[in-house]
Amino acid sequence: GHFRIPLPAGGGVGDGIALGDGSIWVAQGEFADAKIQRLSLETYRLQASIPFVGASIVRYGDGAVFAANPVTGEIVKIDPATNRRAWSSRLHPWLPDILPAAGYLWVTVDSDAGVYRLDERTGAQVGTIVHTGDGSGGLSYGLGRVWVANSRAGTLTRIEPVSGAAATVAVGNAPVQAGVTAGAVWVGMLPRPPDVASTLRSVLCEMSAGLTFVAM
Repeated sequence: GHFRIPLPAGGGVGDGIALGDGSIWVAQGEFADAKIQRLSLETYRLQASIPFVGASIVRYGDGAVFAANPVTGEIVKIDPATNRRAWSSRLHPWLPDILPAAGYLWVTVDSDAGVYRLDERTGAQVGTIVHTGDGSGGLSYGLGRVWVANSRAGTLTRIEPVSGAAATVAVGNAPVQAGVTAGAVWVGMLPRPPDVASTLRSVLCEMSAGLTFVAM
């Protein structure tokens, strides 16, 4: 079964969501009225409300909450102990995804066809952009590596967190996200030619909403 958890009244619609530190973190509202709402996982009551203009993407990892405004390129880190911003940083539009992993905050920028590394402690950029491919978007972490789905390029990129070394493989169509298990990397994609996935020696499974998952 399922049930609904109401968001604070008058706060607008919900957007990005993350779980961590015993709480549900939700981006609610639009533009100047947007906030990161912290709800208790036990009672579902509001614990804190942190204003953040244009809040949309929310991720929890490495003991902190990270949120981004994909339109302006602003990113913030929120300390769950204080419910206050630990730092604020800015890249530039558009930001499809962010991911805290391996001591860095990874940020894809669609217009740059790649991913940036920010120091989780300070928000400062580390090194140069890692170029992955057109439509750099969905981020995942597994097997000790960061994975980037490049939708327009029809590729998936694997990045070594420390060195930034990258390797890219063609999967075809429009990959949107990767899921990593102990023995495989699963790629969710939207249909678009050329369908390289049909030529791979992999297990394919058609899912709802037009998504195809590929075990690599």
